[in-house]
Amino acid sequence: MTRSEMFNSIMTNYPEIIIFKDTEGNILEINKYCEEAIAVLGLNKKDIIGKNEHEVLDKKIAEEYRKNDLEVIKNEKATVFKEPHPSDTEKHIIDLKLPVYDKENKICGICGIGFSSIIEN
Repeated sequence: MTRSEMFNSIMTNYPEIIIFKDTEGNILEINKYCEEAIAVLGLNKKDIIGKNEHEVLDKKIAEEYRKNDLEVIKNEKATVFKEPHPSDTEKHIIDLKLPVYDKENKICGICGIGFSSIIEN
C-alpha cells in the first residue's frame, strides 16, 4: 500500500472532519465527512477550497479558528481546542490542530481534526 493510498483511505473513510490549511489560513483539502458537514451550511467543497474561513464562515467563528491556527503555527505543536460549532453557535466542537511540515521541515500549514461527535454546550 502506498502513502497516497493510505492518505486517500483516511480522507474517504475517517468519520470526523479533517481539514488542511496553509499558514495563511487558506483551505487546501477537506475529507468526505467535512464535505457532508458543510452541506448543512449550504456549502460544498468547491465553495471553500482555496478560500480562508473568513470568506465562508461567520466573522466571529472564523476569527477564533484563525487565532487557534496561529497558536499551533507559533508553538509548533499539536493542540486541542474547544471551538464554536459553525452551524450552531450555542454548541462547541472539540478540534485537534497540528502543524504540517514540508520537505525542509518547515511549517507549511495545519491539519485540523474536528470531533463533531464530541459536542459540548
